[in-house]
Amino acid sequence: MPDASGGPTDRLPDDAVVVRGGLMLPGDLVLGVQSHFDREGVYALSVFSTPGRTPDEIATSVPLPHATIRESTVGRVRAVGYDVVPSPGAPGHADLVFPAAPTGDDWQALDAIFDPPRPNPARMSQ
Repeated sequence: MPDASGGPTDRLPDDAVVVRGGLMLPGDLVLGVQSHFDREGVYALSVFSTPGRTPDEIATSVPLPHATIRESTVGRVRAVGYDVVPSPGAPGHADLVFPAAPTGDDWQALDAIFDPPRPNPARMSQ
C-alpha cells in the first residue's frame, strides 16, 4: 500500500540488517540471480531482513540451512546502487535487487559490503 507521497510503506529502513546464507561465492550468486530472473524477470538474490532484529535473531528465525551466514545492512546495500525489498515467502524474506544483470564488479561490490562469513547460529544450536 502506498504512503501519502505515493511510495510503498513497506520500504526497509537503512539500518535494517540483511542476512544471506552461505559464503556468497560468485558462482553460487550467478546461479541464484539467474534462477530468480527466470522465475520473476528481475535480477535479485534471496536474503532475509527484519527491521529491529539482530543478525542472530534473523538467522535463527528463518529457514537458513547453510553452515555460514554473511550480514550487511540495507543502507550499505543501497550505497552501492542496489536495493533490498520485502518479498513473498518466509517472514522476513527479501530480495537484494540489481538494476541490471550483475557483472564481476557487482560480485566484488557485494563481497565488500557484506561482513566476512561466520557460523550460522541456527546450525550451532542444533
